[in-house]
Amino acid sequence: MDDRNASLAPAPDHRAAAQDATPETLLREGLKHSHRAARDMRAEQGGGVAAGGGGSGRGRREPPIRHPLWWRIFRWLIRLLLVLLLVLLAALVWLGTESGMSTALSWTQRLLAGQGQVLAFDRVQGNLWRGGVHLGRVEWRGFDTVVKGTDLDLRWSLRSLLSGRGYVHLLSLDTLIIQLPPGDDSPRTDTDMPGDFGLPVPLEIRKVAVKRLEIQPHAQNGKDAEPYVLLKDIDGWADYELGTYRIRSLTGSTPWGDVKSAAVQMKSAPPHALKGEVQANGYAQQWPYNAKLTVDGDLARLPAVLNGTLADGLANIHAVVKPLGRMPVENLHLRLADINLLRFTALGSLPESGIDLDLDIDPVKGKAEYWQGHIKAGNRRPGTLAANRIPLRNLRSGLSFRLPSTEQWSQLHIALKDLAIGLPVSAAHAVAGPTQVSAAQPGTAATAASPAGNAVSRPETGKPVVARPAAGTAPRLLILSDKGEARIEGSLETWPEQDMTVPGVTLPRLKGDLKLTGLDLAPLWQGLPQTALGGTVKVDGQQFLVDLNQRAERMRALLPADLQKLAADAQLRLAGTLDDHWLKLSEGRAALGDSVVTVAGQASVRAPLDLKLGGTLRRL
Repeated sequence: MDDRNASLAPAPDHRAAAQDATPETLLREGLKHSHRAARDMRAEQGGGVAAGGGGSGRGRREPPIRHPLWWRIFRWLIRLLLVLLLVLLAALVWLGTESGMSTALSWTQRLLAGQGQVLAFDRVQGNLWRGGVHLGRVEWRGFDTVVKGTDLDLRWSLRSLLSGRGYVHLLSLDTLIIQLPPGDDSPRTDTDMPGDFGLPVPLEIRKVAVKRLEIQPHAQNGKDAEPYVLLKDIDGWADYELGTYRIRSLTGSTPWGDVKSAAVQMKSAPPHALKGEVQANGYAQQWPYNAKLTVDGDLARLPAVLNGTLADGLANIHAVVKPLGRMPVENLHLRLADINLLRFTALGSLPESGIDLDLDIDPVKGKAEYWQGHIKAGNRRPGTLAANRIPLRNLRSGLSFRLPSTEQWSQLHIALKDLAIGLPVSAAHAVAGPTQVSAAQPGTAATAASPAGNAVSRPETGKPVVARPAAGTAPRLLILSDKGEARIEGSLETWPEQDMTVPGVTLPRLKGDLKLTGLDLAPLWQGLPQTALGGTVKVDGQQFLVDLNQRAERMRALLPADLQKLAADAQLRLAGTLDDHWLKLSEGRAALGDSVVTVAGQASVRAPLDLKLGGTLRRL
């Protein structure tokens, strides 16, 4: 019988069955009911599936869909990226506030402090999100270097940075001070070539503006020192792209004049090729100049050329600079033409001149601290000191000097070897009388050079020079010979950082051995006689030896007519020491023919006068 017929059968009497059933029977019936109930429950749960499966009474569950591993990883990465974007957006929004930017700068402070550096700032305004930042003061200290700035303004473009290019509209400071590390006594050595210092992205700064830039030595006792370099009103444009830094349209002013335009480019990769051009003009301590500097090389060897005008003259300098070398200059060639010292008014009242100068300097091979070269000079307008001229015709000499490898400059040494100086000499006689000097034509350099606007004469050889007389006296016309020439030959050495003191003045230590030929004292100063002195002059610090002589024929020209018969060969010899207090003569001798005076002793050169001398006279 199937289940449908069984359901129509009369229900059994459970109470009667329960009365007749034994415990074993009841247990079996209970197990049957339990199995039946479990079967019915499973049938109900699977009924939906069975109905959809073509009418089957007992259905089956479909297995769950399982995605590949890469798909599950991709879904997690997408979720992580969304979280990071949300965090980044929140950070940018936070950095868009002044408090957020201050916190970011504080993090930078702690990061630098861990590396032994110090960053300080105050009066923070603006935000990084909008690209406008202002710092009232910022200071960085590290590696014995200090950089200080005030009123820093930075305006930049976030959109350009997100596109992979840095773009700064403005970078400006009111003051920027750079204090260099202190010097030491260790020998200078070659500096290693820097590595590549390129930027990860291109960068453009459309406007760089600094009102005042100072490069100073290291501060002493907490006080800023006088700057090495001072630049004002700096304005320019800078960028970096394809491994090259460029500065263009740079202008500024210095105490020595104005930078009219400058353009420089430098490679970020070694050896860092460097090329640039700077044009400047103005007044350097009231010295008018116009100059153009060109460099083209690299940090290992940088040739440089400077052309221009200086004090109405021409200047040309060729040099090879070694920025990283122990000796910063490899060679130097200087050419000056017609330099008028009268135009250097900042140095006081200087004589009028027309100096031509050639100077060549090269390092001595195998001696790192030594240089050698040659100097040649000429004066187009020689004259007497009394007439505000320089009594010099020409000069030539070998040159050598030692540049010490430490900051102790006491060993700095300069020597002139094979020195030859040509001095003007007067004509046979001086002409007395109130002769006037013809004025230079208006508009000439001489007229422009006169501080008072008066014309200044430019006498040449063979023409008269008027010595400026004292008030109430007639001027004395001195005619310079256009052929004769006095000579000074020998050697001179100096140690500029070692002092020697003579009465009233402190000079660098000198050592010299000079030979005089035909020296005429008349062109040197008004009132001195015409002479033709020969002899030697030796100086070594405070010690000196002067041995001068003059022939009888020159002495005869110096004496009045009634005394000319007494003319004879003359000699003056002095040896001793001279300092700020005493003149000590170990030997003094004056001779005129057979007449001889000798003297020795000492005399004070300061009050009160103290004189101790002894000597002899012979045939006076």
